[in-house]
Amino acid sequence: MIRKALLSLLATLPALYSCQKNHEVEIAVCCLNDFHASFVIDQERGVYGVGSLVHTLDSIKSKYPHHVILSGGDNFGGSYFYKVTQGATMPVFLDETGIEISVVGNHEFDEGQEKLAQKWCAHTPDQSPYPLTYIGANIRDSLGSVPSFAQPYCIKEVKLSDTKSLHLSFIGLTTAMTPQQTSLRHVKGLHFDANSRAVIDSVKQLSEYQALAPMIDATFIVGHLGACRKEGVPAWEDISGAQLSLIDSTCANGFFAAHTHDTLSGYINNGQLHIVQGGCNGKYLGIIKLKYDTLRNTITQVTPELCKVHYFSAPTSTTQQRVDTLLKNTFVGGRPLNEELCVVEADMPHDRTQRFTFSEVADIVCASYAEAYAQHTHDTRPIIGVSHYWSIRASLYKGALNVLEAGEILPFANRLRAFIYNGKQLKRLLTFGLHNKKFGWLQSHALTFECDSKEQLNVVKVWHNSDNGKVTEIFDNDECIIVVDDYMSTGGDGYLPELFPDNQEINVQLPTSTSAFFIYLKAQGSLKSNPESMKKLIISGASYNALQDSDF
Repeated sequence: MIRKALLSLLATLPALYSCQKNHEVEIAVCCLNDFHASFVIDQERGVYGVGSLVHTLDSIKSKYPHHVILSGGDNFGGSYFYKVTQGATMPVFLDETGIEISVVGNHEFDEGQEKLAQKWCAHTPDQSPYPLTYIGANIRDSLGSVPSFAQPYCIKEVKLSDTKSLHLSFIGLTTAMTPQQTSLRHVKGLHFDANSRAVIDSVKQLSEYQALAPMIDATFIVGHLGACRKEGVPAWEDISGAQLSLIDSTCANGFFAAHTHDTLSGYINNGQLHIVQGGCNGKYLGIIKLKYDTLRNTITQVTPELCKVHYFSAPTSTTQQRVDTLLKNTFVGGRPLNEELCVVEADMPHDRTQRFTFSEVADIVCASYAEAYAQHTHDTRPIIGVSHYWSIRASLYKGALNVLEAGEILPFANRLRAFIYNGKQLKRLLTFGLHNKKFGWLQSHALTFECDSKEQLNVVKVWHNSDNGKVTEIFDNDECIIVVDDYMSTGGDGYLPELFPDNQEINVQLPTSTSAFFIYLKAQGSLKSNPESMKKLIISGASYNALQDSDF
């Protein structure tokens, strides 16, 4: 009798399992992070452009009819095409892809808070505001409130049927390093709280959030802050790392990371939290898939994964059509974007992950700054262009270099400033630049300098190498001219504004950083590689163009 009952029960299990599966729905939450308005194809960097990205997103939407598409921040910034076309393509792209939620990235502040608040007003085809919601729970204004351009969280309804919906909560976090990664004037009055776990808990304690909490089925953190791959597994690399390590499965169902440009998919915090990050420039998309049992009203599975964007010709993409039109009809100083500026004789890499090095690309950029000042004056003092390593966004590749390609190397078009320095101030600046571990070494042109040791890296001697081959030591009381961009001289990438005293600035009208670069490239005609010239650092009689982390 018992045997018959057991056999009967076993016979029903496949049907029960099938019934359960029939009531499971799969939802894909897809995140595009650090896109940086990479609308144009750049095969050298593995960027296949907006047509390929739109096609990939369409494929995901087709495979997963129940989906949410969001952004991990830095939607723009770092793109010359975006800058010279005044962002005309972005609202079309957001509309076509359906991105309606974005965490606030550091580049969202590139044009200031007021511009950010008005960013997507009257930009859609019918001139109505685009409904992009920025989230940033840890951003506070002078009154201690989340500023008007953002909100701490957003709840998105995903309709599963006419009678059932899933409600997903997204809480935004922005790196507390933002004041060091944008112009200070653009974040004036703002505070970025590094107590990430405490911020998340405080959001959940808000009365309006608690009122909605019973209907929330899953919670995700969207963080524009530091997560990277260490020894093959995801790890935190952020000032708020200790707090981030406290986030677990009781706090959130998953974490969409951004900012470091790394590719991540897996688990973090001792396997307690799903995490995904899709690199940068639209090369990957980060996806967290949910399986939801509509009978038991519960999530049964959470799976993080990466989706690589492959090249695909998408002529029907509305955004691609807008990009193609702008590429043909946009001019910069009378130059079309495809105008050739010079010929590059050999590849010159600029690897932004190798921060403790001197780059040939950066040397050329700094030379263009110095030349911009020299063309406006007859100053006989040494003229030295300097730049921050991360402002230079791409390498130089062998072959013809056009306006758009050169612009993508130095996209920000910042104002150039010139200062009168003495040798002692120059040594202080160079020493500071060698200790900028977060953002990389200060870059310069026509300088060689000696340090006391690898451990200390204090600059004790400096020589200026003029174009005619003359080498001159710059002593403490000798005067020289420093040419630098406005971003770096006002606190960007960790440089102290007091390194550039306003009372030492020269009143001279200079072209923007990018325009100076264009003018210099055009004048050169061709660029030859000389890696030996990058050995600018002398320690104990040996010359170096780079050091490893372990060296100091």
